[in-house]
Amino acid sequence: MIFITTIIGVTSAFGQSRSNIGIGYALTKPYSSHYNFSSGIFLQGDIALQNNLAITPDIGYNRLSSKTASDVAPLSSPIDNANLYHFGISLKYNFTKNIFAKAGPTFYMVQGTEDTIGIGLGGAGEVGYNLNIDKYNTFAFSFNTSVINITSFGNGVTPIASLKVAYVINFKGQ
Repeated sequence: MIFITTIIGVTSAFGQSRSNIGIGYALTKPYSSHYNFSSGIFLQGDIALQNNLAITPDIGYNRLSSKTASDVAPLSSPIDNANLYHFGISLKYNFTKNIFAKAGPTFYMVQGTEDTIGIGLGGAGEVGYNLNIDKYNTFAFSFNTSVINITSFGNGVTPIASLKVAYVINFKGQ
């Protein structure tokens, strides 16, 4: 119990939320053998609530590249490439000035070649590291997992892992 109280005290003393806006690139891979590594772009912002707590809205696009029919099942038609559009609102907790975690709901739409193959509400979680260049410029590196429902195969539930890097402009230097 003393150990937990000490950790909470230390993280409260050193956690640092800042209001900011950033643009980034993500290398993505659905946890499905039907899709290859892909990439996407996103715009995010932090709205500081407390010293170590922020709300983080984000909007983005990912191109999910499918494998060819010969890779999956030679006699069936190929799985569609998919365009994933997403909007999320996460709660971000800063353990220190550099280390953070966030989680929250994600609204998404997935479009295949001919039609929409998924639309709805999913979830996302992320852990990361802020590399502060100076008090107004930061590079954020993170690992993200989103869970959405793509109905083109299996039961449709598809976790997607992403490695992200973002350039962030802080509105209030600290």
